[in-house]
Amino acid sequence: PTWTQTLAGYLPFKWSFQFPIEVLIGRLSPIEIVSGLGIQILWAVGMGAVMAVIWRVAIKRYAAVGG
Repeated sequence: PTWTQTLAGYLPFKWSFQFPIEVLIGRLSPIEIVSGLGIQILWAVGMGAVMAVIWRVAIKRYAAVGG
């Protein structure tokens, strides 16, 4: 269905697998390459922020020493 294709375009799998391959084979214009790199950076920063929040919560909950 169309909605699943649209959703898949926003998930990180396209940007970590399909995008680098398309860059290497030369299918993308320079503007598409720059925007794709920007989206990859946004995913990396977003996932880093999520990981930092989860890490802080986990350390507070499961710390063996300290308060």
